[in-house]
Amino acid sequence: MAISYLFVEVLCIGYIILYFIIDCIGILVSSYNFKNTSFSISFSKRIISMLEFVFLLIPTLLIGYILIPSIGMIYASEFSLDSLEYSLSVDVIGHQWYWSYSIKYPISHVWGDEGESITFTFDSIMGLSTNLRLLVVDNKLYLPTNTNILLNITSVDVIHSWSLPDLGIKVDAVPGRVSSVSFFSFRATTFYGQCSELCGVNHAFMPIVVTTVNESLFIIWLFEQLF
Repeated sequence: MAISYLFVEVLCIGYIILYFIIDCIGILVSSYNFKNTSFSISFSKRIISMLEFVFLLIPTLLIGYILIPSIGMIYASEFSLDSLEYSLSVDVIGHQWYWSYSIKYPISHVWGDEGESITFTFDSIMGLSTNLRLLVVDNKLYLPTNTNILLNITSVDVIHSWSLPDLGIKVDAVPGRVSSVSFFSFRATTFYGQCSELCGVNHAFMPIVVTTVNESLFIIWLFEQLF
């Protein structure tokens, strides 16, 4: 949410700057004498020096205003991976040229028993569709809403990239290395993505489809796959 608020603030600042630039251009155009090819407004050297200083100071302050909270969010996102309590973990593994998922769901969420987890592994390969070209898979990844989920992303062959633009997630899947990212969805919907790292001849055929549902529907789907 903090990232969304910062994005809105930066967007508003950008609109203000755009309005200011357009206004300055309008003033200069309206003051220009096309017959004499000169401006009707004259500025002293002192005013020009002051304007140069202001035009240097304002961008510097804006960059600092954006930079400070951005660095804080980067550190917060890194530390939050260890501090959050996750109700579910998913191993995402990149292959040439498909994804496989391994869901680990605690039994305590179903029967109240502590300690053990249900593990379900499946492959997600691109399917055929006339409506959503290159964005359909045979097995979607279903995840529960309003749940802290830990995604562990890696690869078994070459570098891939697991990307969901709607959620702002883009994590490289590197062989021999596990990269983690947290996932949380407020609403039940379907998110689409693709591999965003050139990984071979069929790189374009690695779609990602994640459907979020409420937890009861997720448990039903999970048990249907297991039994």
